[in-house]
Amino acid sequence: MAATNDLNLRFGALALQCDFIDAQQFARACASWATRAQGSLASVLAERGWLTAAQRAHIEKLLEASLADGQQADAATLTLPGPAPVEARGSEELELDFDLELDLDLSFEDLTTLDEAGGGDDRPSEASMTVCERIKLTQLHSSGGIGEVWRAFDEVLCREVALKRLRHDQASHPDHCAYFLREAQITGQLEHPGIVPLYDYSCDQDGSRCFYTMRFVQGRTLSEVISAFHRRRVELGEPTLSGPFFQLLEHFGSVCNTIAFAHSKGVVHRDLKGDNVIVGDFGEVVVLDWGLAKRVGHADDLARGDRVAASCGARAPASLGAVTATMPGERLGTPAYMAPEQALGLNDLIDQRTDVYGLAAILYEILTSRPPFRGDDVLSVMDAVAHEPPSRPSKWVADVPLALERICMRGLEKSMDARQQSVLELAAQVRNWLSELAGRQ
Repeated sequence: MAATNDLNLRFGALALQCDFIDAQQFARACASWATRAQGSLASVLAERGWLTAAQRAHIEKLLEASLADGQQADAATLTLPGPAPVEARGSEELELDFDLELDLDLSFEDLTTLDEAGGGDDRPSEASMTVCERIKLTQLHSSGGIGEVWRAFDEVLCREVALKRLRHDQASHPDHCAYFLREAQITGQLEHPGIVPLYDYSCDQDGSRCFYTMRFVQGRTLSEVISAFHRRRVELGEPTLSGPFFQLLEHFGSVCNTIAFAHSKGVVHRDLKGDNVIVGDFGEVVVLDWGLAKRVGHADDLARGDRVAASCGARAPASLGAVTATMPGERLGTPAYMAPEQALGLNDLIDQRTDVYGLAAILYEILTSRPPFRGDDVLSVMDAVAHEPPSRPSKWVADVPLALERICMRGLEKSMDARQQSVLELAAQVRNWLSELAGRQ
């Protein structure tokens, strides 16, 4: 009987971990299932409208994978049996024999009492549903260091959204919770067509479940668009100067405008690269991933954000500096695209010209289909970023316009003073080149 109960609870725990259900729904479904002679926990969740057919199938696949490692169960069909008869259980507590960090210290008597107190189907009305209840995860889209992005569905507004959440294994770190809130705050405060709008933010008081939702942009990354252009250029023997190339420069101008707006608000992105720009299917150009963004010269705003972090459930770190400023010597960014001051850990020097370097690195990729620096490992790349000049784009693509090459190479200067001094200056130089080219044709 214990194996039967364990199999059902495995299913429920996986549904909980995937955020298809919340803890209250899990407990009430267990309570209802515990009183039945037949049927599975999955059936109870489906009957109450808490689990869709697609979500159920997804959990069954996860369960099948967990059972494939020598465990005795019907992993082929995954037909979950009903619970053992109530009279056969007594007050024995259920135990989970797998590695999920869940506190399920409930007996079947506890579950039965809970169900009676719940009064049947307690699915909330749409008007009273919380963000946690109305958002259902559908597919993992991407995963990074401390967060992951899911495609999700808002069941009240009936629209697809993107949900970014703090990974469960990172939620116990107080600095991660504070950084996550700070990213949401910066993204939410930067209202611009080139920045994806943020809809909701939610975090449990203990920081165990932190997430925010935003518009889901369907499209390709700028790096993917660049790679497709150069692949076609090589395969067909086409010149660089073509309609698709000018379209790439138009996208680049849109990114520059977005970053210039952020700079006007005192925010530096610090992680600009083609993979952090989405080119939408209908012309949108959106800059993503403001997780490493830094406010420049806004100490009061940062302190205010730190107080909000504490009041919104994110556990604030012991010192303001641990949240609002990168620790001295810490290197944040993507090595192949980061500025020399980032590679050297000179974070006190970082300002808008750091993003000028990142944009010049994107322009370099547009011209060559590769980043300014490559290497066998991270350390060698960072050493090259800090001490070696990048190869000229014309080394990789012979017909790169020399004027654009000069603009790009100036943006990649080691000295911050030698670069364009603002994003608008860089964008204006590219725009003027386009205008001069149009005038000659």
